[in-house]
Amino acid sequence: GIRHVALGKMGRLVLLNLWGCHGLTDRAVEGMTGLTSLSTLVVSECHRLTDVFLIRLSDILPRLSHLHLRYVPRLTDAGISAVAHRMVRLYSLDLAFCHLVTAHAVADLLVRRPGLGELRLHHGPTLGRGDLARIAGALAPSTCAEGGCRLAVLDLRACLVEEGRAAGG
Repeated sequence: GIRHVALGKMGRLVLLNLWGCHGLTDRAVEGMTGLTSLSTLVVSECHRLTDVFLIRLSDILPRLSHLHLRYVPRLTDAGISAVAHRMVRLYSLDLAFCHLVTAHAVADLLVRRPGLGELRLHHGPTLGRGDLARIAGALAPSTCAEGGCRLAVLDLRACLVEEGRAAGG
């Protein structure tokens, strides 16, 4: 697996694309400790990854700018909270098809990471009016740190439902 690959010796690597590596597990993060120049990590469709991976990644690579987690279905608010608290330079985050992430975690992320410029949630959490109000509140200038929020792209396709309606109907 990736733990046995000498990634630590690739310290100048700025982008690592592991999209669709279905065998990738949480332990793979330990092989990334030497990637100090990494700014972009793509682990989309790595279905076996969990919050354990994301929490440890936040410790090991807190300066990532771009993180692609599209269709990593086991991620929850715990992993997103680690990202919100530790990834200080995060600019873009792709959480499309991450159904277990809630609006509460998204709002917390937006408050704690005012430098976030792109957030992709499509086909992710089911959001009602209350959830949208929570997210909008997180984007209010009074809530954001000095300089205001930088969010320019917010992709909510297929996340929205009317209050009182089931997500499937």
